[in-house]
Amino acid sequence: MLVKNEQDTVSFENAIAALREAETILSAYGDADSPWQDPVELLNKTAVALDEAALATRKDGGKNVSAQTSDEAATIKELSARVIKGRQSILDATQKVVAGSRPAELWNPNTLIVFASHTGTSREYALELQSHLKSADVMNINDLSLLDLQERKRVYFICSTFGLGRPPRDAEVVYATLQILSTVERAHDGDNKNDDLLVAAPEKEALVGLEVAVAALGNSKFSAFCQFGRDLADRLSALGAQEILPVTLLDSKNGKDEQTRRFREWERLVLEIEGVSEPEEKAIIPIENQNDFTSAESTCCSVL
Repeated sequence: MLVKNEQDTVSFENAIAALREAETILSAYGDADSPWQDPVELLNKTAVALDEAALATRKDGGKNVSAQTSDEAATIKELSARVIKGRQSILDATQKVVAGSRPAELWNPNTLIVFASHTGTSREYALELQSHLKSADVMNINDLSLLDLQERKRVYFICSTFGLGRPPRDAEVVYATLQILSTVERAHDGDNKNDDLLVAAPEKEALVGLEVAVAALGNSKFSAFCQFGRDLADRLSALGAQEILPVTLLDSKNGKDEQTRRFREWERLVLEIEGVSEPEEKAIIPIENQNDFTSAESTCCSVL
């Protein structure tokens, strides 16, 4: 990230162009048809635009301001406000995941199964895996907080990839948070005193002691095949989690039956780890035919 010196000179024209580009970047971040952007890079790029805006509107000895420059200054102020608002939405979402909303517990002995679904298949697989385990909770990744991971010994992720390698919509906030936490340094390291995001950020070893395994759903006809599952595993490892199985790719190119066969191979490995005997072969229950969950599930987690 380019850090501007306070003595640098930036023209109104360049500042406005930088802010418009920052606004475009922020807009694309929420566009499901655009490739996924690393939120750390996004925040850095947009921060530079705000630096340039500040330099362009710096008061230098009370010089006379023409009507034209006055209009440009107003434009810079308006654009800056929009860029700040866009950045803040990312920071607010991140803090929500970091803080969590559930009461702190020293330890939760139940295995956690997290699904990130676009069409419902990941959720179906998560519920099947749960049905074979005595003490397991299922959670939509949209409801996941850092605390949910820190209080568990083992978490299994079953996740799809959406569009051009993007996480499913429900996974965007959590994934952006993991990217930020595994990339940034602690608050006020060195001379960086403006990054408010880092104030509440945990250490990069936040997930040390956690065991994870990822089953990634995708279609190998697409270039970003299972990209989100691969990237998620990398970010969890960067925060200190231990991968107890390699990322397993569940390809739907040859149809749902073949994908389900691959899932059940992964499921058998999971059950071995959990000390459960091999289950009887059974059909996946379609999402539209699933009834209410048991009270044990509903009291722990919200399954959407």
